[in-house]
Amino acid sequence: MGPDSPAASLEYHLPHSLMVGQAIRRSLFIHIRSPSWNPLSPFTTAYEYKLARFFHQSKTSMKQIDQLFYDELLPRDTFQSLRVEYKSGHTWRNKMRGLIDETEWQNGTVDFHLQRGVKFFYRDVVECIRDLLRQKAFAQDLIFEPSCEFDSQGCRVYTGMHTADW
Repeated sequence: MGPDSPAASLEYHLPHSLMVGQAIRRSLFIHIRSPSWNPLSPFTTAYEYKLARFFHQSKTSMKQIDQLFYDELLPRDTFQSLRVEYKSGHTWRNKMRGLIDETEWQNGTVDFHLQRGVKFFYRDVVECIRDLLRQKAFAQDLIFEPSCEFDSQGCRVYTGMHTADW
């Protein structure tokens, strides 16, 4: 890496506040963030986020979440004081959907021989691919380089595009 490379110039221009062991995410873009920026968005409090994360990681069903609120295992005023905004499995799931940056739907019309002005919907393919590649849930299954696979007898096995001859 030479002195004129982009990485060298990036290292040189980092502020002194970014020393080893400090969180870059917290301080790097602080000058361009609005005061209303919420790192927990769409959740309003850390408790609300942690509770939602617990439900998700423990694979709690929506019916069980409904039962938790219906049986008032924790009193309603406790949830209100902790500023938990969801009160059912349905509202919890809607909050969780707010974590996903979905590619926006586009629409257009097409004229066929027998029918004119047929409306259709589509998404930008490149944005969809970017969304898929950013999903942490798929990280273990994504393959970025070709590989050779062999069966127990030593014969080459082709199981997907990445195992083919290139």
